Order: sequence, then C-alpha cells, then structure tokens
Amino acid sequence: MFLSPKRPFYQSSSLKSIGTIDEHSYYSFAKAFFESQGRSLPEKVFDDVYSRYEGHTWYVQKVMNQLFGKKDRAIEEALVKEVVSEILQENEYYYISLLRAYSKGQVKLLKAVAKEEKVREILSGEFVSKYRLTASSSVKGALLRLMNDEVLYRSDQGYMVYDRFFGQWLAEKF
Repeated sequence: MFLSPKRPFYQSSSLKSIGTIDEHSYYSFAKAFFESQGRSLPEKVFDDVYSRYEGHTWYVQKVMNQLFGKKDRAIEEALVKEVVSEILQENEYYYISLLRAYSKGQVKLLKAVAKEEKVREILSGEFVSKYRLTASSSVKGALLRLMNDEVLYRSDQGYMVYDRFFGQWLAEKF
C-alpha cells in the first residue's frame, strides 16, 4: 500500500518494521488475558499456533480471538483445529473467486507451493516434476504473475503463499 507507485498511499508515510512479538512475551500477554476471564490457555496450544503462523501477529491474534469467543469450551488442540477450519470456511468464497483470476498453470503452481509451505528452488526439476508442472519457462511466467499480484512472495526460506490462511486452505482442499 505504501511501497508501490500503483497504490494510493505510495510514499505517504514512514515505514517501520516491528517484526514478530517474542513468543514468551506474547504468550504471557495472551495467557493473562484469558485468565482475566477465568479461562486458561495451555502453553502447548499457544506454541502450536505461534509456530504454525511463525509469530505473525495478525494470524496468531485472529486464532486467539476466535478461541476466546468460544467461552463455553476448554482451549485445546481440537478447538484450535475447529477455529482455524471456521476461519478458512469464512474465507472460502473469496479464495475460490481469487483462484478464478488465474490460469490453470498459475493455480497449479500456487497449490504446489501451498502444499510445500515453502519452496526454496521453485524452478528446480525436482519441484516441477513432483507437482507435474509444465516447463520451467511456464512456471517462471506463472511465478512472476503471482508475485506481482502479491499472492506468492519470496522470504529468506523460499517462496510461499503470502496469506497464510489462503495457503492452508489450498493445502487442505487440493
């Protein structure tokens, strides 16, 4: 929104990267919040959510918020799965419509990356053949479009689906 000349707020503010919140500090905060309402948040459950979304505050907060809303239920792994499933279900119409904007090859690449979670060598023969993708040149073209649209991005660990919930939905559905 602030970094692309194509976006309305291009260069309209100073950027500050805050990174992820330390897991121990985040857990202490969440645990205290749950306890203030007479509920408990097992550390193992929090650790699993934090790890799954690599500490990305928006995803962790979304899951914690949904868990907190289940006031009559004990917080446990089964409830986390249920809550995440509900989140994915809520967004399914959007995810389906998003896929319609792409060619079959682009969707196939997106699904393959989602299944792997992170792909270090996206043009490698091993990855291309494992998911029966077309030629590397076609994969490269699909990759460029998906990255340009910010559906895929490249981190230090490799290529991944930008929206973690969308990636999880793709991996589970296909």
